[in-house]
Amino acid sequence: MDVEISKKNSNRFMSTPVTIDDIYKLFQASQQEYDRRAAEADRSMAELKKQ
Repeated sequence: MDVEISKKNSNRFMSTPVTIDDIYKLFQASQQEYDRRAAEADRSMAELKKQ
C-alpha cells in the first residue's frame, strides 16, 4: 500500500518538468543564503576580536 501511495505522489510531482531556470533560481536562493550566513559569521568574528 505504501508503494502505491508513493508512486501516485511521484507521478504528481513529475507532471511539471523542472527547467534550467528553476535550477538556477534555486542556486541563486542558496547562494544568497550562504552569503547572508557568511556575512553574519564575519560580523560575529569581528565582535569576538574586539573583546
